[in-house]
Amino acid sequence: MISKPKQHLLIFTLLVMLSSVLAACVEQPKRLSQEQLLDIIWTDLRPNTSSQNRSNWDNTQISLVRGREAVGEFSVVPASQCPGPALPENRPIRATSQYWFVKVAPKIIGPEYTPAAPTADDFITPEPLIQQASYLVDSITGEITARRLFCER
Repeated sequence: MISKPKQHLLIFTLLVMLSSVLAACVEQPKRLSQEQLLDIIWTDLRPNTSSQNRSNWDNTQISLVRGREAVGEFSVVPASQCPGPALPENRPIRATSQYWFVKVAPKIIGPEYTPAAPTADDFITPEPLIQQASYLVDSITGEITARRLFCER
């Protein structure tokens, strides 16, 4: 006969082993890859761009954040009107949920810097109407929760 403390230890050990086996069987939700994330953003941004060319854009920031860290970025709507179709309203941002926070901006194309020709006229912005776009994308579902475009006035 096994003593009560040994029985409790045996039961506890079996429960720990069982819970670890069950945890291994439960699939964790898959996170979006960076490429999937950028595809989602480009699909949303493209109708508002003048060039319709993804290669004219740079990713200036991509980071995984909690909603409370990013809510300030999307709480103000810029006063300027952007080209293209009207943007859908932003969804509520859940403070404890994880999101991908992404900023994209048009590339600036210009010659190599030389002291003889440092004028602004030498540089071309292939997307002159949109200065920057910020996105908040649910890290699990890939749904765009919030977006903000910064456009020329």
